[in-house]
Amino acid sequence: MTKVEKGKREKTKELNKATIQAAALSVFQQKGYETTTVRDIIRQTDLASGTFYNYYADKETLFKDIVQDFLVDLTKSVRSTRQTATSIQEFVHPAYYLFFKAIAENPTIYILTTRNNQIIEDLFEFSAMTVLEKELQQDIQLAIDMDLLPKVDVEFLSATFMGIGYQLGGAMIARKNFCPKYTAEFATSLFLGGISALPESQLDS
Repeated sequence: MTKVEKGKREKTKELNKATIQAAALSVFQQKGYETTTVRDIIRQTDLASGTFYNYYADKETLFKDIVQDFLVDLTKSVRSTRQTATSIQEFVHPAYYLFFKAIAENPTIYILTTRNNQIIEDLFEFSAMTVLEKELQQDIQLAIDMDLLPKVDVEFLSATFMGIGYQLGGAMIARKNFCPKYTAEFATSLFLGGISALPESQLDS
């Protein structure tokens, strides 16, 4: 097989996979995850049923792949900004912006992950929010060690950060007015406006 043929074949695979995922998201949104069947997804495409099974064994592995791709891309971009921050503002605002931007670009995925948390736990053995919060806690501790953040309760601060993002993400979708820039500025102002008043962690004592 020549490089041209191999390249064309890889592009076809990527296109087929993207087509299946897009169709799945459309059907999941219309019918809900639990009532959607593989046949429903295939009907949404021009692909043969055999093509679907070349990529996914069932609906569950497809959904897992969609969620995993979303989480990997999101955590990679958000963690990169947090770990290179040189101020509290740089730690908070870019992370919120990238988070809300991902939601604005993929509202259906966000809705599916929040409404089907138990299903995701069964597929991954952990929830989507657990992944994001665990890595956030690590980044917060790093920021504290670097004196970018005050020495506060890491778990509570992480829960607050996530809570603001989670609720505002849902509110942004409910408004059907996706403006990640405004939402990130609101979240950042709210988060930073209260952080100076937090007591230092008493866990050690």
